[in-house]
Amino acid sequence: MYGAYYFATAMFGAIISIYLIGIGLSAVRISILISISSYIFFSVFIIAAAFGVLMIRTGEEKTDSAARKDVSRNYKREVLKNGNFIKYLIITAAFYCTMSLNAVYLPALYQSEGVAVTTVTTIMFISTMMEIPVIFFAARFMEKLHNMQLMTVSFSIAFLQFLLYVLIPVPAVQAVVTVLCRSTSTMIYIMINMKVIADIVPPAYQMSALTLVTALSGSLTSIIMQNVGGQIIDHFSIRALYIFMAGIMALGLILLYVLKVPKGRKRDMFN
Repeated sequence: MYGAYYFATAMFGAIISIYLIGIGLSAVRISILISISSYIFFSVFIIAAAFGVLMIRTGEEKTDSAARKDVSRNYKREVLKNGNFIKYLIITAAFYCTMSLNAVYLPALYQSEGVAVTTVTTIMFISTMMEIPVIFFAARFMEKLHNMQLMTVSFSIAFLQFLLYVLIPVPAVQAVVTVLCRSTSTMIYIMINMKVIADIVPPAYQMSALTLVTALSGSLTSIIMQNVGGQIIDHFSIRALYIFMAGIMALGLILLYVLKVPKGRKRDMFN
């Protein structure tokens, strides 16, 4: 059920996303106004988004106190002491920390090669639109491949992307790589995240597990790696950063087969 809701929401959002429009508008705005105007626009739209969230009405699920105590009592055993979940956290940290670095420093890579800001944002726009076919055809591959295969595909696409940035420093080739790989690997992994958690964590704790994945493997590692990435660029070069990122992806692939996340079972989540 959650997969079906996600499919509909993600497809609709990918098509009409204000984010996509904003990418193009940002390039035009930066070329006309001072760059600090971006932060003024960001602040305005963040406030608007917060207002929109406050306007959402959701139904309240009624549970008795005994059920709540039982869920709280078993949380540590089912999530924090779940060996498969801990292994998945480690593997996912390798993926998300590098993808967050890529999101921040990829425009800088293009600009270091003399590519105009408007061109960079156009590349980002087109690459983000590649999420649509991935979501649309999710049922064709998400249900046919098991978790290890899907994660291997996602890690391999990201590894190839970073490696090609270093080996072929030609903006036109790098643009093609960005369009084909950037959002494809990320969107596949987002869907894998839902599928793996459904396989290794009981239903009552799946939302808590997804939150932990986002907080620890996503946000925390991203904060740490942003500092590491900046240090690498300052002391070496942005190409050295992408060599480092390719190395982390290679390490993630090794960990994937050493730690061995369960293959999972067919759930029909994305049809």
